[in-house]
Amino acid sequence: MKVQLLIENGELTGKVIYVTEGQSITIGRTFQNQVALSDPGCSRVHCKLANDGRMCTVEDMKSRNGTLLNGERLAGPQVLKDGDRVTVGSTVFRITTGLNTQIMHKEPATTLPFELKRTPPQRETLAELVSDFAGVSVPGTQTHIPAAMPTVVCSSCQASIPEEDLSAGRACIVAGAPRCAKCMGAEARTQIGQYRLLQRIAEGSTGKVYKAEHMHMGKIVAVKTLHARLTQKSSVVLRFLREARAGAAINHQNVIQMFDAGEDGGVYYLVMEYVDGASVAEHVRQHGPLATSLALKVLIQVASALDYAHQKKILHRDLRPANILFGRDGTVKLIDLGTAKWIEESGMGTMTQSGSLFSDFNYAAPELMMGGSIDSHVDLYSLGASAYFMLAGEPPFKVNTLKDLLNAFQAGALRPLQDFNSTVPDALSFLIGRLLARDPKQRPSGAAEVVSELRTLYSQLYGGSVSTGPGDAVEEMLTPDARALQHDMRLAKDVQQKLLPDELPSIPGCDLAKFYKPVSAVGGDYFDVFPVAGNKFAMIIGDVSGKGISGAMVMVMVRSVFHMLDARQISPKAAIEAANRVLSRDIKRGMFVSLIYMLYDPSDSSVMIGNAGHNPPLLYRERTKEAEFIRLKGMAMGITAGEKFGQNSEETRLALEPGDRLLLYTDGIVEAENLERKQFGEESLVEVFSRVAAGGPGGIVKAVVDAVDAFRGSAAQSDDVTIIALATQPRT
Repeated sequence: MKVQLLIENGELTGKVIYVTEGQSITIGRTFQNQVALSDPGCSRVHCKLANDGRMCTVEDMKSRNGTLLNGERLAGPQVLKDGDRVTVGSTVFRITTGLNTQIMHKEPATTLPFELKRTPPQRETLAELVSDFAGVSVPGTQTHIPAAMPTVVCSSCQASIPEEDLSAGRACIVAGAPRCAKCMGAEARTQIGQYRLLQRIAEGSTGKVYKAEHMHMGKIVAVKTLHARLTQKSSVVLRFLREARAGAAINHQNVIQMFDAGEDGGVYYLVMEYVDGASVAEHVRQHGPLATSLALKVLIQVASALDYAHQKKILHRDLRPANILFGRDGTVKLIDLGTAKWIEESGMGTMTQSGSLFSDFNYAAPELMMGGSIDSHVDLYSLGASAYFMLAGEPPFKVNTLKDLLNAFQAGALRPLQDFNSTVPDALSFLIGRLLARDPKQRPSGAAEVVSELRTLYSQLYGGSVSTGPGDAVEEMLTPDARALQHDMRLAKDVQQKLLPDELPSIPGCDLAKFYKPVSAVGGDYFDVFPVAGNKFAMIIGDVSGKGISGAMVMVMVRSVFHMLDARQISPKAAIEAANRVLSRDIKRGMFVSLIYMLYDPSDSSVMIGNAGHNPPLLYRERTKEAEFIRLKGMAMGITAGEKFGQNSEETRLALEPGDRLLLYTDGIVEAENLERKQFGEESLVEVFSRVAAGGPGGIVKAVVDAVDAFRGSAAQSDDVTIIALATQPRT
């Protein structure tokens, strides 16, 4: 029994994962999970699914927000049935215990970092790969036997046409000439698999790319099809499917996300993220070479994507300006990751030996042309050639034939980049020259080294650091729509700044300190301290799933709802439940808010705490000199409404003594990662907090932030960081 998990909601909507017999997988936010989700409502290891061949079970792994099965929170392991829905944060998985013949088998091991020494099994033959590719018929293998003897021959490729293809409309007779399903291809069709074709957006030597829509979920995607003439070669199909496997293993902000793959009526197709933007090649052709600042931003993002792919042991092999896209917000996206090195198809390109390159030879490394050993340095060469094009407006060796290119390699006739563009800094020109070295050993050691050098160069030239996270647009080439979006983002930033308090109020009997650092211009964290009726003070710290404009809008709603509720003097638990009823109704599906709501009473130095699926507060008792987490049951707001939410919510009252300390924080603290992708974690937070708790709240905040920064090292901040520290004053 093979169990299929179709993601119906969340960042990976439309993607399919399989749990095969005898296999178990975990779902969570870290790369150590077989299914890794960048979902704020998802814990580091959230839940586990196990398939023993007789049944499949789901078990919550003590997650912060709980795992929902058909809307109800799991209390223990449960058996899954066809049609069940498992909710993890904002991600919804629909369960099917049968096979889907049009979906690619994605092995869970491909989501793991290569350091764990768990790599997917190698597939050396087409038959081996197709055995993972359920129900697909591939030429040259014994995986499919026609149900009836063919009676018609295709006028184009001379292949036999099965009667069932004619009756089903997959093949037809055009102007008296029979055409098989493969030769008809996608052009004569309006649908492939579960995807409705809307328009053709590109065509290359290997296939066509369409803008398409998932027929059931309405999701806009890009569908890439393989040319019918190439499907006659089993080696071509094999490499096409390998591209799908490679793409499925990559989940990076600067790489086009692969969703699906399959075969329908003789048409092989890949389904991927749709990006409505121009390529670097198109931009340079229309507007000329890029400004140095823009080129650096593009190169940093592309090199970061290559570094991630190389860690997964995946080479691109087809990196060129046409495969670097800009979304409407300017974010760089790398496409065609995992393309095969050679295509055993004569008549394509200009190679004089059997077979030809998948890529434009102007950007291919010499060792690809001359049959040398292949490793990650081939991608570094292509990165250098693409960088040269960005700044010069043409490739390093502008030639018309492969023979001329090989002669240019031998002669080393590389024209200095600054002959084309005198504004290029010497340091950047030198780095590009190293990337284009004929000997791979003379190139940088890896993409990580290139990223580091590019970041340093950007800082030296323009000051500060360059951010390359999702939504960090490249200003210099934004379209009018993107410029309008940037304007809206600035407005959202202004709204957020007005919502978050510049100064915390003075509260009798205690001292407060805060820290807030978003990972991008408009963050997703929220904090507030304000007086309420009964001479008490409300303290809120939360995490909104989503940043930018949508995050700012939800933050406005959260602030408004809680300010209104506190005027009624209701308890934290009741306030959270009331707020959830509003938010569950008004925010869009898939968004939610986790937070701590606390009421402080100065009259007796007591606090009432309610938790809506947030990180537990940390309490230090001066009397015992020990720190402990205040763990309370609770679900994030917006996931579900009604009685189920209230049944999974609780609150507690604490009497604080002089010298006690409370720390409220968001997951940007405990889930901060270093270059080895290890997390700071709760144990480190307890150690730091306990060590500095005797000091004031300002010192506590600084010590925690410094410890996290030191742990992270040169790794980039990956999430918003927010802290509120409270210290009761000692008796006088």
